[in-house]
Amino acid sequence: MNRQQKVRSLGWVFPLMLLLCGWQHAYGDVVTAEGRAPLSSDLHASRLSAYEDAIRNALIKSGGQVNSQTGVSNGVLVSDRVNLRTQGNISDIEVLDEHQGNGLYVVSIRAVVSDIQDCRSSQSLHYHKDVLFTGFPRERPESSRVGQLHNIDADFSAELSRRLYPAYNVIVQDEPSVFLTNRTRYASSNFPTSETVKNLAKKYQVQLVVSGSILDMSMLYPDDYYRQTHGAKFTRAISNFFTSTKANKVKEDSRARHFAFRMVVYDGLSGAPIFDKSYSDIGLWNANYTEITGFGTPRFWTTAYGDVVNSLIENSVNDLGEKINCQPFMVPAQLNTAEPGNTLYLFAGANHGVKVGDKLDINDQSGWNFPGLSNTSYTWPYPPEYKTLQAEGVTLTVTQVYPTYSIGETSKDLTSGQRYLAISW
Repeated sequence: MNRQQKVRSLGWVFPLMLLLCGWQHAYGDVVTAEGRAPLSSDLHASRLSAYEDAIRNALIKSGGQVNSQTGVSNGVLVSDRVNLRTQGNISDIEVLDEHQGNGLYVVSIRAVVSDIQDCRSSQSLHYHKDVLFTGFPRERPESSRVGQLHNIDADFSAELSRRLYPAYNVIVQDEPSVFLTNRTRYASSNFPTSETVKNLAKKYQVQLVVSGSILDMSMLYPDDYYRQTHGAKFTRAISNFFTSTKANKVKEDSRARHFAFRMVVYDGLSGAPIFDKSYSDIGLWNANYTEITGFGTPRFWTTAYGDVVNSLIENSVNDLGEKINCQPFMVPAQLNTAEPGNTLYLFAGANHGVKVGDKLDINDQSGWNFPGLSNTSYTWPYPPEYKTLQAEGVTLTVTQVYPTYSIGETSKDLTSGQRYLAISW
């Protein structure tokens, strides 16, 4: 098989890879694996089965665990009831070879398998982390004209926070008048934004700050939509009649409308972004032509467009909740006197899930400056006061719990005047 044929063959398996693994660029171990499937009269089905087997074997090689009831005859898989729990993501799949022989379709692949973070066993999961939502400004304000969705700047973050809790263990606050995002991605974060994030986190005593922007709400065909003549409506009806799929019907309809937004999660301690993703889709704005719905109203959610927006928000909230779950629980703590001692106030209490007897690690926030870090160094524009957390080798045991704070005893005396952080991983 030549290289062109191999590339074409990936078209058969691409939907399968999306289903099994999710598509993402990753860096990890390069794994080669072989997959086999019995040849049948349906060559397409045999090829897909062989690809699936190769992908499964690559994941197993990387540390996946299999519980199965499998029937094998002469080295050929004839029945398979498999529960595969993988420990990685697979990407950059390259087909090395595929051939038929001895009643089998055989595929050899090379792929990159990267580790994924499994947070289900994290001790921090039962704690409620503090999260602040800021506003989501419109990058194209004119795109909110249809339906008068101008209130989305402030109300979009409220919708996110409403769905995040109580689905995930968080305590949410809103500050919709603050806008943080810019047009750069997190790989080029800037000093003013990180300082603003840290100041907000300190002011509201939160661990994470969520921000973003509304990228687009424009009509796909604004001229056709605003014209709304009888001829345009008739043309649209004829076009829809001959369009094969529902998705294509929406895209070719003059009422088709974009919805796209970007969501960024910042670490409140450092001000650095830890998650940055954009979401987009196209929906049908089937409200009446002159109807004013506003964003997030009951009428808005009954439109076909609102249904698409609802799905995007659900996806983003799931991503956000998983990201928050994977963060350690970090809370400021300080000595209760100006003298050295072992009694600490913890700025988290029963509302955060803290209980008497809980144990947390103590870190010193003051740390040490990174050597040679300055505004003129190659690390600019990152803040020159970035410092490391210093593990004290000290454990805090909670002895008293109140709604918003707790008191605990440390395993040894701490130095007064230092800024401490209690952490549960």
